[in-house]
Amino acid sequence: MIRQILTQCEAGTRAHISANAANRLAAWRNHPSDHDIVAFIQRLIRVRDNQANGVIIDRSGGIALEAIVLEHCPDHFSDEDREIATNRLGR
Repeated sequence: MIRQILTQCEAGTRAHISANAANRLAAWRNHPSDHDIVAFIQRLIRVRDNQANGVIIDRSGGIALEAIVLEHCPDHFSDEDREIATNRLGR
């Protein structure tokens, strides 16, 4: 499930941010397990340079990494991850 949602997140990033940002996000495909993908997302939501991207994607109707944490796969993430995502998206 997380792989399908990340594919949608990547498409939203391409549509609402840039092809370069989507290409960087596509590195999730190099992670063999769901556990590794979760760790990848955990790292990305903590990068200050990416903070605005999630808000832009979310408000444009796409699926942001933060929305994956909060809505799509919350059981895979920690309370701290969900708090970061909540604060970032203003929910």
